[in-house]
Amino acid sequence: MINQQELFYLLRLYFTPGIGHITIKRLINACGSAENIFKETKKKLLQIPGITPHIANQIGFKINEKLIEQEINYIIKHHIGYCSINDPEYPSALLHCNDGPFLLFYKGKLPSKGKRLISVVGTRSATEYGKECCVRLIKSLAEYDQIAIVSGFAYGIDIIAHQAAIEYGLETYAVVGHGFRYVYPALHRKYVSSLIEHGGMITELVSGAKPDKENFPKRNRIIAGMCEATIVVEASEKGGALITARIANSYHRDVFAFPGRISDVYSKGCNILIKNNEAQLVESAEDILTSLGFNKKKKLAALQPRLFVDLEAEEKLLVDVLSNSGEISLDELSFQADFPVSKTSALLLTLEMKGVVQSLPGKKFKLL
Repeated sequence: MINQQELFYLLRLYFTPGIGHITIKRLINACGSAENIFKETKKKLLQIPGITPHIANQIGFKINEKLIEQEINYIIKHHIGYCSINDPEYPSALLHCNDGPFLLFYKGKLPSKGKRLISVVGTRSATEYGKECCVRLIKSLAEYDQIAIVSGFAYGIDIIAHQAAIEYGLETYAVVGHGFRYVYPALHRKYVSSLIEHGGMITELVSGAKPDKENFPKRNRIIAGMCEATIVVEASEKGGALITARIANSYHRDVFAFPGRISDVYSKGCNILIKNNEAQLVESAEDILTSLGFNKKKKLAALQPRLFVDLEAEEKLLVDVLSNSGEISLDELSFQADFPVSKTSALLLTLEMKGVVQSLPGKKFKLL
């Protein structure tokens, strides 16, 4: 995480009028840090491509430093994380987005570099069809390695995606369109602690920023930019889900959409995306993950026989020992299960026939 001194100068840039994310990132990349920007002469700033006299003058704009100090104090008091484009924690996919934020604030954590992020978005007025598609999708995604779910914490599909991710053991991240002094929608306050425990909440806005209408399209670009794929579960002809999908396309990310009946209002947006070749038609998670080259979790593959085969109590005991041991010898398995070797051998033969156990050279065994 960047130090507080660098945060001070990043916030100074944040509060400087007339300078946007693209320009600030250009300045940071050229000068090496936010602090160094304010140490440069106007002459040197003007040598940076794209920096006009107006922008160079704005760098010297007098900022109310009490405002910055109040923000830093709030961040410290409420244990809010922060990172800039120079921080290793910054989501790597966002670095490739020209208009990505130069500074992020978060509660909980940010996704680790090994996570493969998928955004699931849709209408706030989800139908039973949309809810079913969303939950079934998340359940199937949970069978694959290193997936985390990103959405916008809104009513409808967004919150269903977050809840389903938690239920099925996936990390989930909510990108919000306001500062952390607020929770929007207020009715979702009850979900905040669970979401932070299983992932995090992320915003580019300082703590006092209200959930104003213009903040949500900006929020959508972060959702699209963080993820390698965006899935639209259900959407009307206009709305945030379509904005997110089209931003994802502009970033050259994969977009998928569930089709619906032509008479359904909240499938119209998905059908339009598919019709215009702005999204690939999807019927199941496998349609998405096969094309993206995901691998199923090895541990889930090993658990499948136990999920679908009826086992006797003594067989279950052996399976429990094997699940905690990996490869194990016949003698050690007998000892841990407290069975005679002859009885253990007979049970193992039955488990092999049921497709649960595999015998190995040297009288060793493991679960399939």
